[in-house]
Amino acid sequence: MQLALIGDSILDNDIYVSEGKSIYDFLKLYLPQEFKLTKLAIDGATSDTVKAQLENIPESITHIVISIGGNDALKLIPLLDEKTEDLNSALSKITPSVEHFRKNFSFILKQLSNLNSDNNLNLYVLNIYNSIPKLEIEKKLIISIFNDVISEEATRLSIPIIDLRSLLIENSDFSTLSPLEPSEIGGNKIAKKIMSKLNI
Repeated sequence: MQLALIGDSILDNDIYVSEGKSIYDFLKLYLPQEFKLTKLAIDGATSDTVKAQLENIPESITHIVISIGGNDALKLIPLLDEKTEDLNSALSKITPSVEHFRKNFSFILKQLSNLNSDNNLNLYVLNIYNSIPKLEIEKKLIISIFNDVISEEATRLSIPIIDLRSLLIENSDFSTLSPLEPSEIGGNKIAKKIMSKLNI
């Protein structure tokens, strides 16, 4: 059996924690010895770049955890910083980018679902945590919008969601090097939650 980690820095947090304390390292520790672990996730990845990761999924894969959306959401912050007359005007600025993410995310999930029908793949989606220390209200708003998209598209395909919003809620869950990334403590929580969901 083999687990692949696909997506962004939520699953590729190596440079934000001490050596040997990344989510990948914790999963290596917790997985059965015969279980292979492949990390395709890349820090900074967006829904546009994650598509390329799909090309490197091993044929023998049996489990996949995917994390996308955080970087897409953060790219929209400058749009909300621009002066607007009302909330509707602000939201109209970000709507095209949200729909672009939806299109990409839907495409990625459908591609993985096709693998599911062929290989009995176990697929899980991470949503975006929102208890980041000192997170501004406009960023929380954008994250909520993206989490809605993640929930809608994953539910449409009956793909289980691992809810990070209720998992990472303490300041210690986030890296001191970058509060947007999981710390050793937060990463360990994510790894343990993934283990609890895997059908192994």
